[in-house]
Amino acid sequence: MIKEWIHNRRLEKVVRELPFYMGRDIKPKEKYNSKQILRIFNKYKFNQNYLVYAIALLSGETEYNIIFGKESKKSYSVLRCEIALKYFNGNTHFNFNDLMNITKFKGQVFSYDGSGSNNNELNWGFSESSGGDGGGSDS
Repeated sequence: MIKEWIHNRRLEKVVRELPFYMGRDIKPKEKYNSKQILRIFNKYKFNQNYLVYAIALLSGETEYNIIFGKESKKSYSVLRCEIALKYFNGNTHFNFNDLMNITKFKGQVFSYDGSGSNNNELNWGFSESSGGDGGGSDS
């Protein structure tokens, strides 16, 4: 019971804080490469045991498999499913905007959508149609 509580707290920290730091320190985008994730993950001192969750959360399945392959106890899809069940009503197709809508730092990132009415949705200048680069270079 305590072990499960600790796991949930550490996972929540990754899910609700890491995307904010990624967007702020690098730039908001659909996918990040493992080098970018690792740099921010270490900078903000997340628990190293949750790096697999960070990679599954913010990169694509190919990137995850290159990094962890068969060494990981859980596959990319299993980790995404666990996150989806806890935070997105089971929707495993969550994206960066979805992550920003549940960020711990919501008060720091709310913005207007340009229509003049606050719709309580976050606007990070990213949309799925903007052609996220899938992780791209480490810039």
